[in-house]
Amino acid sequence: MPNPLRSTALFLLVAVAAVAPGCGKKLQSTLAPENSPPVVRLEGTAAPGGESGALTAQLRWTATDPDGRVDHYLVTSDIARLGQESAWSITGATSQVLRFRRPERGAAARSLASPSEFSFFAVQAVDDQGACSKPAHLAFFDEDIAPTVTITQPHPSPLLTSMVPPDVWIHWEGSDPDGPNGRPAKYKYKLFPHGPDVPWTAWLTDPDSLRRRFAPTFPGWDSISGDSTRIRLTGLEPMSEYLFVITALDAEGAYDPVFSLSKNMLRMVVSASSEFGPRITLFNEFFSYTYR
Repeated sequence: MPNPLRSTALFLLVAVAAVAPGCGKKLQSTLAPENSPPVVRLEGTAAPGGESGALTAQLRWTATDPDGRVDHYLVTSDIARLGQESAWSITGATSQVLRFRRPERGAAARSLASPSEFSFFAVQAVDDQGACSKPAHLAFFDEDIAPTVTITQPHPSPLLTSMVPPDVWIHWEGSDPDGPNGRPAKYKYKLFPHGPDVPWTAWLTDPDSLRRRFAPTFPGWDSISGDSTRIRLTGLEPMSEYLFVITALDAEGAYDPVFSLSKNMLRMVVSASSEFGPRITLFNEFFSYTYR
């Protein structure tokens, strides 16, 4: 079995180069504890355009910076290159019109799961010290806005692998802007153990390749109600590595197309359960001893 600690170290070298797209020139200031990154919010609606088969999405965004000012924004419509700096364009605007064609109807067309199946837009805010916000994104399947989901605990990261016990709870938050109750209809998730049958390196370096392999129906994945916000994974093998992935779907079949190690892909290494239990320490003025 591959050494999880060694593979984690190798991945860190790749992830450092990929973190904070569009903010690489000021990465040091981005990570400085005294500067908090801005927060950006994105909203939009889609409606038929002026020509037959065309749609127009009106996009608007705002941002706040708790300890400074927002200097500019980074925008992209290239979902396959979200982790690459070259995919993002600088703008000072706070709105944009996105024009696109209606997708082809029929199961045969949708089964291809190609980027043309939906239209996509993402924005980041950059403050006066170069710190980037987390990206906000919207995807449109025809006039339907796709739902979104983000893992909240353990916290996903492109740089760090979460250490978890053999039995662990995974928590997430989901939303559907145009859903009947603001929540997705359901979630689909999958736990992938590290092994020769899983294209581990490809998914970590190109997360969108995982979407391209399984979307839009995600065959073989487990489903859970849209009212759920957590799940318990049990019986994980100690000292083994796993990748937990989740996506949200609405009643029309639109899904969250953004696959990211910062959002819905959680990389985990399982520790022995005893390492997560309470520890007892005995001490006085002569000695101190902590039981393992």
